[in-house]
Amino acid sequence: MSNVAGIILSNLNTTTNTQMTVDRTVAAIPFAGRYRLIDFALSNLINADVSKINVVVNYNYRSLMEHIGSGKDWDLARRGAGIRLLSPYQLSGSTSSKLYSTHLEALADIIPIIDDLQEENVIICDSDIVCNVDLTSALAYHEEMNADVTIVSALHPRRGNIRAARVYLRADKEGRVEDLALGRETTDEVPELCLNIFILKTSRLRAYLAEAAAHNYHSFTRDILMSHVKDGTIYRYGHEGYYAFVADVEEYYARSIELVLNPTAREELLGNEARPIFTKVHNSAAVRYGKNAHVSNSLIADNCVIDGTVENSIIFRGVHIGAGSVIRNSIVMGGAHIGKNVTLNCVVSDKLTYVSDGKRLEGCSTLPFFIPKKKHI
Repeated sequence: MSNVAGIILSNLNTTTNTQMTVDRTVAAIPFAGRYRLIDFALSNLINADVSKINVVVNYNYRSLMEHIGSGKDWDLARRGAGIRLLSPYQLSGSTSSKLYSTHLEALADIIPIIDDLQEENVIICDSDIVCNVDLTSALAYHEEMNADVTIVSALHPRRGNIRAARVYLRADKEGRVEDLALGRETTDEVPELCLNIFILKTSRLRAYLAEAAAHNYHSFTRDILMSHVKDGTIYRYGHEGYYAFVADVEEYYARSIELVLNPTAREELLGNEARPIFTKVHNSAAVRYGKNAHVSNSLIADNCVIDGTVENSIIFRGVHIGAGSVIRNSIVMGGAHIGKNVTLNCVVSDKLTYVSDGKRLEGCSTLPFFIPKKKHI
């Protein structure tokens, strides 16, 4: 849509997932066998015909740059629009060189970009939320209600196992937000979960940023949205499909295995033909299965060599699993080499790891064993 611009914040919540963000941004974390987390935010925007997208980066974003490239895999290699990465910078009048850690700090870093936007509306997305949202309908609703802000929320949030504080809300029958609160679980007072996707009038966003600068505000939710709820111009658009936050390794593991064990969740996220999830294309060879290989109920990416047993697991591109090895309830990321007669159960193995012959590594469903990137065991 020509009257909408997108802003994706790539580094928010990095500190809550330190094991997986040692040398990458949150947005570049691999997910579901062949994707990066940013693919879901990008695809949501592209499927709503938003073709001008700014990705605000902070640090550790080399792998994100390599993944996005020119943007051609998302049809964003365009003249006059497309995708651009905005690295942190300071204006001449800046008094601090602090890298952003909140929505407001991130947006304040790009005020000159926001001031230059010609689009009437802007969509702001975090990178640690995995979902397939109909933003076309959300935008239509936003304009129909003449809302200053529309918050995309989960109408039926899962209960329990909330790893980090989230924003919850209550809305009236028309969708007007009546209350916002921070917490770890829904209550009767705030039964819906904010998915950290915000549609704003661009003029209202500029006004909010000016207000934040004048009052030294730091929290977009607490200082801005909560203080303007009574204005009656903040609405919510309810999402009823699958969603997943990826706050840390434990939540990453739980949500990944959920996609393996729950076909409905997998179909809602990855199987919607009207709203496909795009990612970087690799012209790789097909999977090669050895004569004694056995694979069941698993997601296997291309260019793998499987000579062992894989059950209830996700295997990313270019993984080699040796003969006699048994991989259960695990996630093995790209380029890993699993030797012969290895046993992995409830393991998250980052990229380019090496597990030598005969090793047995085991975690549990609530505390998976994590192998850091490029680690040799």
